Amino acid sequence: MTRAVIDIGSNSVRLMIDRGLRLNPKKLATTRLGGGLNLTGAIDCKAFDDSVKAVAEFYREAVEAGAAVFIFATEAVRAASNGRQFCDEIKRVTGSETDVIDGSTEALIAYIGAADDRGDYTVIDSGGASTEITVGRDGRVLRSVSIKTGSVRLKSLGPDVCTAQYIDGLLADVPSPRGKVVAVGGTATALAAADLRLPTYDPFKIHGHIVTADALARLIGEFAEGDITARFPAVTPSRAEILPYGALLYQRLVARMSIDGFTVSETDNCEGYLKYLDLCRRNG
Repeated sequence: MTRAVIDIGSNSVRLMIDRGLRLNPKKLATTRLGGGLNLTGAIDCKAFDDSVKAVAEFYREAVEAGAAVFIFATEAVRAASNGRQFCDEIKRVTGSETDVIDGSTEALIAYIGAADDRGDYTVIDSGGASTEITVGRDGRVLRSVSIKTGSVRLKSLGPDVCTAQYIDGLLADVPSPRGKVVAVGGTATALAAADLRLPTYDPFKIHGHIVTADALARLIGEFAEGDITARFPAVTPSRAEILPYGALLYQRLVARMSIDGFTVSETDNCEGYLKYLDLCRRNG
């Protein structure tokens, strides 16, 4: 049976219907679910309502496509004081439970979604409210960390607080990388689109693109000059609002890990969540 995943992230809600393609298309609704966490510890009313509406619409689309639908949520929901109420509302409008995964599971699904079953990999998944870094070998996780920061949370702090020094202070426990370093998520794919100067978003060109440390420095300089969407038309206005913060986070990660850059993957925790479900079934 066809399966679909709804990923409730801290910046956006995404839908992937698994049609067995090399790169399954993903639909996205930017709802900024994690936007108020730093200030209030709760999901604000607009983000709450917008996210529920997006989930309901994606759920209906997936069901109409004949898919079995699985819903999972990450840091914004697990950290918010009203996260339980949010999940209850999702259950009311869809009839389905939301799997609120912990940081270690979030790291695992990003890893198995992006890494091959053979070889050494380091997978970075920097989202809106958290960043997971996972090191593994031959499909097995050796070490992972989940850091409670991401582009939406950093933007909420403002430029006076969100500095390189501030971010560096959050990265003390970042593991040493091994093997191929792969980055997933909206910040990474937007950085690739900007680096390639794509006129429109093209996942097939983005998948496998290497963003170097030099490219990050150049892009951060260009972002600071303003009008990001005019310079980089493949970057949406909603992504452009938070991309400078995500780019700075990636730059500090690259420096902290002493690497030259990272390879961007379009396969991520959506694909990884389905693999995770299969692993859970096999292991009882």
